[in-house]
Amino acid sequence: MLQDITGPDERAIAWDRIEQFIGYGRADAPVVFLGMEEGADNAKLLPDLLGRSFSGQYGEISRKGATQRTWSKMCHLMLRREGVECPTPAQRLAYQRERLGKHSGDTLVAELMPYPCQNATGWPKIYEPRFRTRREYLERMAPRRQAMLRDLFEAHPRELIVCYGKAHWGYYRGIFGAAPQSGQPIEIFDWRSTRVVMAPHFVSRSFNSAGQLDAFAATVLR
Repeated sequence: MLQDITGPDERAIAWDRIEQFIGYGRADAPVVFLGMEEGADNAKLLPDLLGRSFSGQYGEISRKGATQRTWSKMCHLMLRREGVECPTPAQRLAYQRERLGKHSGDTLVAELMPYPCQNATGWPKIYEPRFRTRREYLERMAPRRQAMLRDLFEAHPRELIVCYGKAHWGYYRGIFGAAPQSGQPIEIFDWRSTRVVMAPHFVSRSFNSAGQLDAFAATVLR
């Protein structure tokens, strides 16, 4: 019997559809978490992108799996928002599996940029036919995505939008037309009727302990 040695074809990637993807959860969620881009294993990008080529604008975070470091901090904040004083690791994991980024939940876990990547400096070759460099990608795609997210955020009442990853605050501010605040570890401002927070990345040392997470929640939710 002949062995099929053909593999997935990069030409089948639906780039336009991938570039419309927003994130995981409800489009009209009262709480939005916004990062720069999803992480990914660059060696597995082709099957990942082929899978995304059949997705809509909103997916759901899987109900399976272990604690994810970034999502766990989001779960802590959401539990505090609901009045849980000292969320435990088990409670955070349960929230991640059952409620975070779900169509029936209170969160939208979104990304500013649509292409998953292993880090924020490299540029996988699979993206080069679409954008030759990361710089070109950011220059051309970021304004489109900022406008898309601005329209989405304006379309529904929002209680809170948390933008995380300090290196990318400039891109996030562009969504809201916000000016930088001088020397603040966390920036907070009102946009329309929504509280917007610029925070460090959730895997940074700023969120190492439960005490730090509680202090952040107290500042953000006051």
